[in-house]
Amino acid sequence: MLKGIHYNETYSPVVAWPTIWIFLIIATINKWTTIQLDFIMAYTQATINKTTYMELSPGINFPGLSKHTHCLKILKNLHGGKESGRTWFKHLR
Repeated sequence: MLKGIHYNETYSPVVAWPTIWIFLIIATINKWTTIQLDFIMAYTQATINKTTYMELSPGINFPGLSKHTHCLKILKNLHGGKESGRTWFKHLR
């Protein structure tokens, strides 16, 4: 990804509420059983495909580490990132 060129590639498809309602109505009419599915720590299961670093968080105190000389290399997707949803979708696909 190039800064300023690929930065907007963040789209992740989602299901619209009317679609969910229709499926629930059809399930109710046909007396089908429905279940809820949740992925525990979903975003953090996806590996990112680019080299990404972040500053040390406040409160990280290890001997020899300084926020002026060290940083963290990110290996897995994080919640709250601009492309987190897209990375998780690509991981599922």
